[in-house]
This record gives sequence, structure tokens and C-alpha cells, in this order.
Amino acid sequence: MQPGPLPLCSGFGDVELLLPEWCHADKHRRPAIRRGRVCPLLPQHVLDCSQELDSEADGRKERGTSLSGPGSNAEETVGVRTVLPVLLALLKVRTMIDVPCGDFNYMRAVLNANATPHGIAYHGMDIVTTLVQQLEATFGTASASHKMRHHISFSRFDLASEYLWPVDLVIVRDILFHFTAERANDVLRRVGESGCRFALVTYFPRVHNNVAARKYQAGKGFSSYASWNLEQAPFALPPPLLSIGWDGARADRVVGLWPCGSLQVSSG
Repeated sequence: MQPGPLPLCSGFGDVELLLPEWCHADKHRRPAIRRGRVCPLLPQHVLDCSQELDSEADGRKERGTSLSGPGSNAEETVGVRTVLPVLLALLKVRTMIDVPCGDFNYMRAVLNANATPHGIAYHGMDIVTTLVQQLEATFGTASASHKMRHHISFSRFDLASEYLWPVDLVIVRDILFHFTAERANDVLRRVGESGCRFALVTYFPRVHNNVAARKYQAGKGFSSYASWNLEQAPFALPPPLLSIGWDGARADRVVGLWPCGSLQVSSG
């Protein structure tokens, strides 16, 4: 019998308490119906699970698909779009780095959510120079003609070779599975040594890394793929403080929250 899908959010009680009522299921694990929407515990309903996105007249048309690939689409970012605004408030995040930021698709919804505290300094970074130049011109605070809720900026950055700086939260989503275990471990070490408070990182807690290594598909650029479990060797991270489910098309994929000091364990 195949294990069931991982929950929307687990491991951090305060986040569960602060999530909107429509995000919870009853004791029989049936979907909770609130205001005509189904709790994102069932994948077939993920497009309609975000109240704040659905309240925007053109939100679904504009953000339904992403130039960065399906991993940034509305369907595959239900977990982070629902939980992250609450988490930003709970952790008192004032500064954050999002690397790689891709085309800033789902993060726009996160920053515009009602639950997200005002005044966050967001810095998105990506290795594609033309992309970050366009994002800075379109969404950057320096280019804005009106007052914005947050300070938003973008720049080019190579996560595999450059060093980060201290912020409250670093988001490393949808990238480590393109790397070999050695390269992914090096990225985790760099994040851990940055002096940041917390990091959100994509990983696969039900995967055995010996199997992932055998199935690793080397390719050009980001066509390489391996489903790394960061709690197993060679990473050997402690369990995350929080796991956000419904991230991507695979039911066994989550985004884990670690104190950045914990990521330095991986370098040993």
C-alpha cells in the first residue's frame, strides 16, 4: 500500500493554529469546505485553495502559469502560498533572500497576501542575467512609480559558487534536486555559513538517498535531477522545524524549515 500524501503543514503548532480555517481537515481526514473552497489536502483542488489569490480578478490568468516551469505554477505552489505568509509573521521576518527566484511568479502572491507583514526587504536572485534585469525593471522598488508594501530588489547570483549574507530567511526552493549530492551539500554549507536565521529548502523525506543516487540523471544545465532526502547521509540534517507539503506535483516532496546553524551539519 502506497503511503498517503504528506500534510499541508506539520511540525510547527503555531502555524497550524494561525492557518485559515478552510485549510484544516476534520478528524476523519475529509476535506474541509470553507467558503466554497476545498482545503489543499487534496491535490485535485489545489487551483482554488488560496482565498487571497482567488480574490484578485486577474490573478489566476496572470499567475496560473510560470516562465520558470511548472514548479512555480499556481497548482504546484499551494503549500508555500498558503503557509509562508503566516510563517513570515510568526518568525518576524524583515529581510529575506529568494534564490533562485525564477520569474517571481508565486512569490508575488506571497508578498501581496493579507497575512504577510508589511515592510519586508525581499531580494530575489537568479543565475539568468536578463531575467533579473527584467524583474528589477518591472517589480523593483527603485523602478516603482507608487509606494509599495515591501522593498523589492533583484540581482544575478550563482548559488553554487557565491556566498550569501545574513538575513532572516533564505528560500532555496526547486534547485538542489538539479545538483549532485556533493554540490547540493556545498550549497547547504554556504547557506548555513551565511549568518541567516532560517532557511526553507525543498527536499524529499520519504526517499532513500542510495536509490536517489542510482537514479540520478546527469544532464546539461538544469536537466539533471535527483530526489535528495536531506535528513539522510551525505547531508544528515536534523529533522526540520516545519514541513510544508503540497509543493510540486509529487506528493512526497516538501519544503523544510531549518535554523541556518543546522545546515552546517551537512558540511561534516
